[in-house]
Amino acid sequence: MKEKIIVIGGGVAGLMATKELTEKGIEVILLEANERLGGRINTLLDVQFDVPVEAGAEFIHGDLPLTQQLLKKAKINYHAIGEERVFIKNGRWDAPDDPIPHWDLLIKRMKEVTIDITIAHFLDLYFSEEQY
Repeated sequence: MKEKIIVIGGGVAGLMATKELTEKGIEVILLEANERLGGRINTLLDVQFDVPVEAGAEFIHGDLPLTQQLLKKAKINYHAIGEERVFIKNGRWDAPDDPIPHWDLLIKRMKEVTIDITIAHFLDLYFSEEQY
Protein backbone atom coordinates (compact mmCIF):
# COMPACT_ATOMS: atom_id res chain seq x y z
CA MET A 1 0.00 0.00 0.00
CA LYS A 2 1.33 3.41 -0.98
CA GLU A 3 2.03 5.87 1.83
CA LYS A 4 -0.33 8.83 2.21
CA ILE A 5 0.35 11.83 4.38
CA ILE A 6 -1.84 14.80 5.30
CA VAL A 7 -0.03 18.13 5.62
CA ILE A 8 -2.01 20.70 7.57
CA GLY A 9 -1.42 24.29 6.54
CA GLY A 10 -0.43 25.76 3.19
CA GLY A 11 2.07 28.28 4.47
CA VAL A 12 5.74 28.08 3.54
CA ALA A 13 6.46 25.15 5.89
CA GLY A 14 3.46 23.17 4.67
CA LEU A 15 4.24 23.85 1.02
CA MET A 16 7.88 22.84 1.52
CA ALA A 17 6.87 19.65 3.35
CA THR A 18 4.45 18.81 0.53
CA LYS A 19 7.18 19.42 -2.07
CA GLU A 20 9.71 17.22 -0.27
CA LEU A 21 7.24 14.39 0.27
CA THR A 22 5.85 14.35 -3.26
CA GLU A 23 9.40 14.34 -4.67
CA LYS A 24 9.92 11.10 -2.71
CA GLY A 25 6.83 9.57 -4.32
CA ILE A 26 4.60 9.93 -1.28
CA GLU A 27 0.98 10.86 -1.89
CA VAL A 28 0.13 14.06 -0.02
CA ILE A 29 -3.11 15.77 0.84
CA LEU A 30 -2.54 19.43 1.70
CA LEU A 31 -5.22 21.01 3.88
CA GLU A 32 -5.48 24.79 4.08
CA ALA A 33 -8.27 26.64 5.90
CA ASN A 34 -7.94 29.85 3.88
CA GLU A 35 -8.96 30.39 0.27
CA ARG A 36 -5.35 30.78 -0.82
CA LEU A 37 -1.98 29.19 -0.17
CA GLY A 38 1.06 31.02 1.12
CA GLY A 39 0.34 31.67 4.79
CA ARG A 40 1.78 35.05 5.76
CA ILE A 41 3.01 35.59 2.20
CA ASN A 42 0.22 37.60 0.61
CA THR A 43 1.08 39.74 -2.39
CA LEU A 44 -1.84 41.90 -3.51
CA LEU A 45 -2.04 42.57 -7.22
CA ASP A 46 -4.82 45.14 -7.18
CA VAL A 47 -5.67 47.69 -9.87
CA GLN A 48 -5.90 50.32 -7.11
CA PHE A 49 -2.11 50.12 -6.69
CA ASP A 50 0.60 50.88 -9.25
CA VAL A 51 2.83 48.14 -7.86
CA PRO A 52 2.31 44.86 -5.99
CA VAL A 53 1.63 45.43 -2.29
CA GLU A 54 2.76 43.02 0.41
CA ALA A 55 0.05 42.44 3.01
CA GLY A 56 2.04 39.82 4.91
CA ALA A 57 5.62 38.61 4.80
CA GLU A 58 7.61 41.18 2.91
CA PHE A 59 11.29 40.28 3.06
CA ILE A 60 13.49 37.30 2.32
CA HIS A 61 16.33 37.57 4.81
CA GLY A 62 19.75 36.44 3.73
CA ASP A 63 21.03 34.90 0.53
CA LEU A 64 20.49 31.22 1.29
CA PRO A 65 21.00 28.72 -1.55
CA LEU A 66 17.74 26.79 -1.01
CA THR A 67 15.68 29.99 -1.02
CA GLN A 68 17.40 31.18 -4.18
CA GLN A 69 16.87 27.80 -5.86
CA LEU A 70 13.15 27.78 -5.02
CA LEU A 71 12.67 31.35 -6.25
CA LYS A 72 14.42 30.52 -9.52
CA LYS A 73 12.47 27.29 -10.03
CA ALA A 74 9.16 29.07 -9.40
CA LYS A 75 10.26 32.00 -11.62
CA ILE A 76 9.61 34.45 -8.79
CA ASN A 77 11.31 37.82 -9.16
CA TYR A 78 12.79 39.59 -6.18
CA HIS A 79 14.76 42.75 -5.60
CA ALA A 80 17.78 42.93 -3.32
CA ILE A 81 17.86 45.86 -0.94
CA GLY A 82 20.45 47.18 1.50
CA GLU A 83 20.25 47.89 5.19
CA GLU A 84 19.55 51.58 4.85
CA ARG A 85 16.70 52.73 7.05
CA VAL A 86 14.37 55.55 6.23
CA PHE A 87 11.38 56.97 8.01
CA ILE A 88 8.42 58.97 6.86
CA LYS A 89 8.12 62.11 8.94
CA ASN A 90 5.37 64.63 8.24
CA GLY A 91 4.66 62.94 4.92
CA ARG A 92 8.29 63.07 3.73
CA TRP A 93 11.03 60.44 3.56
CA ASP A 94 13.58 61.30 6.19
CA ALA A 95 16.73 59.79 7.64
CA PRO A 96 16.29 58.62 11.23
CA ASP A 97 17.12 61.21 13.88
CA ASP A 98 18.12 58.70 16.53
CA PRO A 99 20.11 55.60 15.61
CA ILE A 100 18.57 52.32 16.67
CA PRO A 101 20.67 50.86 19.50
CA HIS A 102 22.85 47.92 18.38
CA TRP A 103 21.76 48.34 14.72
CA ASP A 104 25.26 47.68 13.34
CA LEU A 105 25.61 44.55 15.48
CA LEU A 106 22.19 43.32 14.31
CA ILE A 107 23.22 43.70 10.65
CA LYS A 108 26.58 42.00 11.33
CA ARG A 109 24.92 39.03 13.03
CA MET A 110 22.28 38.71 10.29
CA LYS A 111 25.06 38.45 7.69
CA GLU A 112 26.69 35.64 9.70
CA VAL A 113 23.63 33.38 9.55
CA THR A 114 24.19 30.59 7.03
CA ILE A 115 21.09 28.43 7.63
CA ASP A 116 17.37 29.14 7.90
CA ILE A 117 16.40 29.78 11.52
CA THR A 118 13.42 31.44 13.13
CA ILE A 119 13.69 35.01 14.38
CA ALA A 120 13.16 33.66 17.92
CA HIS A 121 16.15 31.32 17.54
CA PHE A 122 18.23 34.13 16.02
CA LEU A 123 17.44 36.43 18.96
CA ASP A 124 18.15 33.65 21.48
CA LEU A 125 21.53 33.01 19.85
CA TYR A 126 22.75 36.57 19.49
CA PHE A 127 20.60 38.91 21.56
CA SER A 128 19.44 37.05 24.65
CA GLU A 129 21.20 39.33 27.14
CA GLU A 130 19.11 41.90 29.02
CA GLN A 131 20.91 44.84 27.34
CA TYR A 132 19.16 43.96 24.04
